[in-house]
Amino acid sequence: MPRNAGGGRGRGGGRRGGGGGSRAGARHGGSRPRQQGARTPTTAAGGDSIERTALRSARDRDVRCLLEGIGTPAASPFKPDPFQLEALAALEREDVLVTAPTGSGKTWIAREEIRRLLAAGKRAWYTSPLKALTNSKYQEFSEAFGAGAVGILTGDRKENSDAPLVVGTTEVYRNQLFDAMRARSLTSSNTPARAAPPRTRAGGSGASRRARSG
Repeated sequence: MPRNAGGGRGRGGGRRGGGGGSRAGARHGGSRPRQQGARTPTTAAGGDSIERTALRSARDRDVRCLLEGIGTPAASPFKPDPFQLEALAALEREDVLVTAPTGSGKTWIAREEIRRLLAAGKRAWYTSPLKALTNSKYQEFSEAFGAGAVGILTGDRKENSDAPLVVGTTEVYRNQLFDAMRARSLTSSNTPARAAPPRTRAGGSGASRRARSG
């Protein structure tokens, strides 16, 4: 009996076709069902989620409350700290090195010592390691003591260098010290030797004092 090859293929094809159709339906059918418990993110007008916007608002509110509690201190006359007065008193007898945080008032010590030196007819140097800071202090001291009483010496500026108060970089001041020491050494070597006078013990008169910032 002849085999019905077409029928067999038909039945198989029908089964395969049916399976293919069901798969196609799964692929091309409607949208996939939403998973249970999934959350749809809700966005605010700016594009951020409502939760993120709420957190930012709460954080800003806490910062505002903190700043409002600080307030503005009441105006009062300047009162030096004990370390400033102690350093100023010590400058009458010896060199002083002041180590204190930035903004605590080291320049006030130097300014008050410079004021005393200028009142006594003496000269003073104020040194800074940076040209920018030197320019700033030159402006500050010019307003405090008068432009005619203040000079500046840096690698870029040389103005009123014979003034009672000179504001300059540490490098320029160091070079001037070396030049003075070299000149004194040459003068001593060319001067005939003399008998040394008897030694006397001298107290610290403070005739020569240099005001420096800590």
